[in-house]
Amino acid sequence: MNAVLKRENDWKELPVDLLALGFYYIQNFENYEILRGRSGLGNYHLKKEFSRAFISPSDVIFPKRIVSPDEVIEYLKNDKPLFQSNSFQSDTDPLGNLNSQEIIKQTNSDENTSTNQVKLENNEVIANQQPVIEYPTDSSQQSLARFIVDNNLITLVPQQGAFIVNGRKGKYCVTLFPKETCQCESSSTCFHILAAKMSIGLQPTKKITSLV
Repeated sequence: MNAVLKRENDWKELPVDLLALGFYYIQNFENYEILRGRSGLGNYHLKKEFSRAFISPSDVIFPKRIVSPDEVIEYLKNDKPLFQSNSFQSDTDPLGNLNSQEIIKQTNSDENTSTNQVKLENNEVIANQQPVIEYPTDSSQQSLARFIVDNNLITLVPQQGAFIVNGRKGKYCVTLFPKETCQCESSSTCFHILAAKMSIGLQPTKKITSLV
């Protein structure tokens, strides 16, 4: 980043709007790298204690236009992206390390199992849309947890030691060890945690409550 700022200083009569745009592209690139790290891709990796921050690659909306910090100034001067440069292809391929940390989410649709994949088209990452899940109404927490397990709405992510659960309002990261945690709004053991336990044959030991 310091190198980029120096090149901006060396650019005589740099318009203030382009200066702001340059900062935006730098921030956008760093955000892109953080998103890749949170989804198990790229050069950054979550520590085990931050496993709750994991997000499935199929749920990530990557920025549509990424400019490498090394190319920000050239991009601003020419007013066109340098998508064909070697540094862009090597630094910003969101699927570059997917083979080493393969994360696949499966959902049921018409009794067939389909895999939601993240693909790169024209340097844009596109995630397949997830089908709307209709949860049973007026059901107990245990019934909701059983519904999740029976309909394959839960995925184990061994790399993070966590589960991804499709809840009523979205997807939540659930951990069971060293302590039970869930990203939902519940302050106690929710049916997402109960579903994670059911999926590996464990029985609940805490009172079950849920806000979602």
